[in-house]
Amino acid sequence: MSAAWVRHARRCLLLAGLPLLLASALVGAAGIPTPFFLVAVGGFAVVTAMMTGVAALFGITHGVVTMLARSYFKTGWLEANGATGCRRSSVILTGGVFALSALAAFSLHLDSEGGGELLAYTFFLFLPAFLSFVATIITLTVLRSDLRGVR
Repeated sequence: MSAAWVRHARRCLLLAGLPLLLASALVGAAGIPTPFFLVAVGGFAVVTAMMTGVAALFGITHGVVTMLARSYFKTGWLEANGATGCRRSSVILTGGVFALSALAAFSLHLDSEGGGELLAYTFFLFLPAFLSFVATIITLTVLRSDLRGVR
């Protein structure tokens, strides 16, 4: 495995994990109190806030896992056992972020009249899910075990 490939892979993992970490923290900080201030939301605001918080925690965890995957590249080789665990964790955390974001959006629309503010908040809820999907694709691509130099 060349040094240029290792630098490229480490940079890709950093650029995939850091935006996910920051966006998930933003969704957690701004998305949890927001359902209580939306006019169209009924009694499910507490459930929406709880699901948003857990989805944000999953996104933060996935961002940290993606950035820590950089440590599996040693000088000229990739640690296969750690990379395999990271790939599995990435897929599981992406599923968790998508499922919890969908549950939060579903509970948001259960007892509401609809409107533009709910549509904007729904897109805001799925921002970490989209970034988590991108980070998973990058992680699966970069941490392949069929490359030369894998131990």
